[in-house]
Amino acid sequence: MVDDEDANRQKPRTRKARRALSSALNTDFNDLPGAMVAYDDSGQVIEANRAAVDMLGLTFEQLLGSSAAEAGWLLADSAGGPDADKVHPALAAISSRQLERGLLARVSRADGRELWVQVDAVPALTSTGAVRQAAHANRALVTTPSRRSPTSSPSRGLTLRRS
Repeated sequence: MVDDEDANRQKPRTRKARRALSSALNTDFNDLPGAMVAYDDSGQVIEANRAAVDMLGLTFEQLLGSSAAEAGWLLADSAGGPDADKVHPALAAISSRQLERGLLARVSRADGRELWVQVDAVPALTSTGAVRQAAHANRALVTTPSRRSPTSSPSRGLTLRRS
């Protein structure tokens, strides 16, 4: 997590990111119905909306500046098993420099509960093809928050619920 000094340094950058995202989306970032989180090119959170904060069970201050690599997410392959090549949706998009669509991820919430979500991750590239930033948005909540189990995985019989 970030300390208060780091969070204060991030605030101007965050306001700039929020204005850019709101302008690009032609809406207030917080009014978006689904959870959205934006990352810089190193995988640090630079923006999140209210839906993301609620889904993750964190405060905005806790989420801002946190690292995707340390978020405790686990991506699964189409059969529900761990995908060793992909650890977090934003990192997958940063690494591949391509849209990562329909990723299934186990999310560990701050309260110890976990949930499975389906997400899209999108890298924003510069004119030279370098990653400027990445964002992910959840497409659907696959399961509701439950207590963490070492063997938990999404059930094939679950239906997706739009968030």
